Amino acid sequence: MVLDANGNVKPDDARKGLGGVFSLTDPAKINQLQHIAVDQSRLHIPILFAFDTIHGFKTIFPIPLGQASSFDPDVAATDDTIAARESAASGIKQIYSPMVDVSHEPRWGRIAGDDVVQLYIHDPVASIVQPVRRLRGFQRVTLQSNEMKPVTFTLGRDDVGFYDNTGKFVVEPGAIDVFANDRSTGGEQQTFRVTAR
Repeated sequence: MVLDANGNVKPDDARKGLGGVFSLTDPAKINQLQHIAVDQSRLHIPILFAFDTIHGFKTIFPIPLGQASSFDPDVAATDDTIAARESAASGIKQIYSPMVDVSHEPRWGRIAGDDVVQLYIHDPVASIVQPVRRLRGFQRVTLQSNEMKPVTFTLGRDDVGFYDNTGKFVVEPGAIDVFANDRSTGGEQQTFRVTAR
């Protein structure tokens, strides 16, 4: 059940076996409805209260892009831990965070259609922490059933460099891992070396 803008879930809804409530954040109302659902409904099943805590609950943190820009994974972990504790203290047991869009169609390969090949890189030895995978390119390809096509990507200086702690754009020598797939996980992995700045 989705609430209207005023959060008008009534006690009678809980008695009739309401399964879930999204966006109600008042702890007193959550507690009241939960007691009614467990004590007075026919099946005594608790209500699942959920909320979209994309970047915080009571304490608001930077959007995920801002967290990622800190290049410190502990920042996002700390923000999400605080948001989870605040949500749980209000009676909310399901939150939607962190936000990641992931999809996979199990029929891919067996049917004709379009697909998108994505190219990601990772610099495991950079002087500052880098994202696990940075999207550096993508190409749409049309494939027939079980067809394979070569896809070519060109990486330049701007693709492998980054801004250091002083704000200067640098390209550091070292190994760069490259991943190609139709999604951000798994895929073909190769490693190449950057030899000049």
